[in-house]
Amino acid sequence: MMRRFRKTILWVLAGLVVVVAAAGAWVYATVFLPTDMALRHAESFLFRRMAIAELSEEATYRFFFATNRRQTASAGPFEKRLGNERQETLTFGSFDTKIEPSLGIGMLINPTEWFQNEEISLERIAALEQQEFVERLSRLVAASPRRSLLVVVHGFREAFPSALRKTAFVGHVLDINTPILVFDWPGDQGSSLQGYRRARRVAQTSSADFAGFLALLVRQVRPERLWVIANSMGPRSLPMRCLTSMPTESLLRPAL
Repeated sequence: MMRRFRKTILWVLAGLVVVVAAAGAWVYATVFLPTDMALRHAESFLFRRMAIAELSEEATYRFFFATNRRQTASAGPFEKRLGNERQETLTFGSFDTKIEPSLGIGMLINPTEWFQNEEISLERIAALEQQEFVERLSRLVAASPRRSLLVVVHGFREAFPSALRKTAFVGHVLDINTPILVFDWPGDQGSSLQGYRRARRVAQTSSADFAGFLALLVRQVRPERLWVIANSMGPRSLPMRCLTSMPTESLLRPAL
């Protein structure tokens, strides 16, 4: 009888230990771990290298864009005026984003999370004339430590606003002290098989636009180092022939 009682007590104590351990793990995972991660992210903003893109406002950064999307409306927010049709002329501009300190690399796995939480918000989008675009970009390139420029090209199903946000995310993750711009093309042609084929055709016809844009950067902005990052269907808009056709005095380093 006594042995059975002791055995029961031991099982009860073991069960309590398991419950307490599980409760402690839950409290740590839901309270302490997220707080610690948020503090680490916030602290990392104090030691960021993105000084060129940073504005006077806290955690606000300026990037640039060039797009061959056709404007479908003359009123309303700029990001909603551009459709998914291509035009031969480029539209230039800059955009400011506010990046919350809680934004982490792990959110790359689930980008809808930071879209919904607005941890990267578009604060201001402004169209620029080509000459003003070149002058502003040239000043930042000249002020950067390596006189460099990073060009980002996104791919299939990418709409204009999401292309801007993802470009800011790339800058946030890389944390390099160089101006960053996105070459945006209308990849949002639908998710069906027909939409995919349309996007491929648009990407291929956009290659000439991208080649001309690179030539503009090399000849007028004149970075000493020009890096290109392309993902998804983006590489279809920059075939290697447009990279090898650049002037020999330029230093073009594609990262495909």
